[in-house]
Amino acid sequence: MRNGDEPARHPLQASGSLHLDGGNSNAFMYVAVPAGTRLVIESASTQIQIPTGESPVIRIGAQRPPIQVAGTLALGAADVFLQPAKVGPFDASQDLRQGTQLVRAYAAAGAQGFNISFARYRGSSDGSFSSIADATVSITGDLIDL
Repeated sequence: MRNGDEPARHPLQASGSLHLDGGNSNAFMYVAVPAGTRLVIESASTQIQIPTGESPVIRIGAQRPPIQVAGTLALGAADVFLQPAKVGPFDASQDLRQGTQLVRAYAAAGAQGFNISFARYRGSSDGSFSSIADATVSITGDLIDL
């Protein structure tokens, strides 16, 4: 769908999955922004299944160097962090967490795309992770022709 009043603006919705095996505490995916465009991220959502007792964090950040847009915070100047709320048990050993956050973040084309990382933290002193964790992250926004 295109906006007839703003022909340079192309709506975008994208999602991806991140998986952590037992023993791993961080996973990420890189998202390229097409040449000749800028991505404006308007919202980000996540759904996570994570072992009970662990705390997840989703980070959306730019590849460096950052871009600057008319005094508005751009990715790279400060990353966006999602900390989803616990909504209940997923099963006997995992919690279900969800969250949606309105953001205004920008990512430039090519090498200055952005990445999404999924990290987990544990309250125990040994810091070990014995079970898997999964996250789905969705973003909505617009690609703007430059």
